[in-house]
Amino acid sequence: MDEPQLRETLRDAEIPGAAGARARARRTVLAAHAARPSHTRRRLTPQVVAAAALVSVVASLAATVGPSATAHWVSTTLSLNDRVPTHRAPASLVDLPGGGRLLVSTGDSAWIIGQGPARRIAGTTDQVGWSAFGNYLVRVHGKQVQALDTNGRVVWTQRYANTVSFPAWSPDGNRVAFRVGRAIQITAGDGTSSRILTPRGARSALRSLPIASSWRPGPRHELAVVDSSRRITLIDADNGELRWRRRAPRDTLSLSWSADGRRLLAVGAHSLRLYGPSGQLLSARDAAAGTRFTAGQISPSGRQVALMRTRASSGSGARLDVVLVPAGRPKSPRLLIAGHDLGDLRFSPTGRWLLVGWHRVDSWLFFATADGDRRTRLVSAVSRRVGNGEPIVQGWCCSRTQP
Repeated sequence: MDEPQLRETLRDAEIPGAAGARARARRTVLAAHAARPSHTRRRLTPQVVAAAALVSVVASLAATVGPSATAHWVSTTLSLNDRVPTHRAPASLVDLPGGGRLLVSTGDSAWIIGQGPARRIAGTTDQVGWSAFGNYLVRVHGKQVQALDTNGRVVWTQRYANTVSFPAWSPDGNRVAFRVGRAIQITAGDGTSSRILTPRGARSALRSLPIASSWRPGPRHELAVVDSSRRITLIDADNGELRWRRRAPRDTLSLSWSADGRRLLAVGAHSLRLYGPSGQLLSARDAAAGTRFTAGQISPSGRQVALMRTRASSGSGARLDVVLVPAGRPKSPRLLIAGHDLGDLRFSPTGRWLLVGWHRVDSWLFFATADGDRRTRLVSAVSRRVGNGEPIVQGWCCSRTQP
């Protein structure tokens, strides 16, 4: 859509509640003008900056989801912005599309958002993750790893000689995996019995590339790792037995399982591969010429794949787009949004919604994932809701805790 078409689309879009919004805006402007001394030159207020950002968002959404959806989105967003407090304390966000709770890190804190007021977990955090049922968190910083309850109380701490990274709690809650240096460390969920993961019969530990490992859902403690030979290794974390090994995509970025453990998605910068339960290749997709993938995740059902991609030659601040791809028909993508500074690609626990972070306008966008469902929701002023930190979504967990 070119600029004249975009201008015409926005002009013709019928925004619900437009008359009321105009009246409120006029009253606000008149009151502000009356209170302003004529000789004072003021800085732009946060409201003015937010309004400018909103114009950018509206233009991009109009180009991707159409005028009627844009009109509905603008109306919803204006109402939401009216309720955002002007002080720096985080606002309450209790109704996430898709339910559940988000785990967000800001460097000096972690935040739990959803199902009640935003909750701050103080303490410097490099990476943080949910436990199996959302009762606990695991976080790493420097050379230590900690488990905490959702009130921020430290349950256990372990310290190592090398830097700790990529913590991951097993789906049954009984194991925690993390990277120490280049080796994979396994500990019990209560912080005991820590050991290095070593394949059965091998003389040395399993060495991994610097990406997160991924626990396979199911009764066994099986962990998928991209090892130093650039192969995906599925290994039993209890006895070291190798289940299977397959070639990983070039420049692998991430591994993710479907909720039933029957599909594993491996996303590389230039291709993605979908594997079955025995490691058989179910489908493969190369990035289009001149493009590369920057993130990807499989839906809990295993029927959809969310991908973020950009031009191969693009640098920082590049334009990206996010698409939904049916896992069985990889050549039929659905474009959700295109813009700059996108990130935080996460499916909801049920897979019915997809979160995309839009850092340029300090917002989260939520897209319904069902075929034909074009609903879109937005949460603005995200950094203000989490103490003005730089918010990074680390996980989207279950709707309620379990034993």
